[in-house]
Amino acid sequence: MTLEFTVNVGKQGLKGSPTRDLFKFMHKQMCKEHWGCDLDFIWVMKSPQPDIVAGLDYKTECDEVTFTEVIAYNALLFRGISIYIVVGDALTACFDVYQYMGGHHYKPRYTLEFICKTNSWEEFHLWQAEIREAFARRFSSDGQTHGR
Repeated sequence: MTLEFTVNVGKQGLKGSPTRDLFKFMHKQMCKEHWGCDLDFIWVMKSPQPDIVAGLDYKTECDEVTFTEVIAYNALLFRGISIYIVVGDALTACFDVYQYMGGHHYKPRYTLEFICKTNSWEEFHLWQAEIREAFARRFSSDGQTHGR
């Protein structure tokens, strides 16, 4: 059976879902032999080529990258998708931004490279725009990819 749906473009203004958090919590409790993780935010572009620009994970100063995240980040890196770790205050957007460079899931071991510091949502927006513009330049106007 195939189901077809219309995409809801109005979801951009929605905040996180307590039911999604409950689902993830219950999955961890009931399916302990099935590992998983989530990325906090996936940047996508509609044009010039619909694709994933990058993955972001938001961390506090006390958070560590887990072994499941290392596995997921490595799989995305292998596919050419950059991963950024954003550490700081979500209200003020005072962030330290790091790029995940690779790692191993044992212990876990990983390398982060400092990219920039933002002090406002405007600065974060400008940094994101630079990443997206660089990503878009990887595609020519005739739809052929460059480096992907």
